[in-house]
Amino acid sequence: IGENANAYLVASAIRGGLLAESCVKTSSPAEAGRYVARILRQGDVVLVKGSQNGVFSEEAVSCLLKNSQDRALLVRQSPSWMAKKQKQFPDIVCVKPGFTHDYTDM
Repeated sequence: IGENANAYLVASAIRGGLLAESCVKTSSPAEAGRYVARILRQGDVVLVKGSQNGVFSEEAVSCLLKNSQDRALLVRQSPSWMAKKQKQFPDIVCVKPGFTHDYTDM
């Protein structure tokens, strides 16, 4: 997720032997979450590795939650955090059947 991952991690993964067609570059956590939600199949397990540097991977996770109420269990969900995330990633709006978040009014 993000510019640095797209520039460095993907290239390193390919050099390490991962097939280029197996790599997906995303510019935001919401984009990553929507991508993963589209390809998930029953029985799949997803491990999301986050960091403290402003990638906000919890927003990718929010797209994968079965129960939207579980969003409250994710980190950095206060209005001030959501406003900061929205400023950095304007597409932090996860649309999935029965699951929509739009923080543009915060």
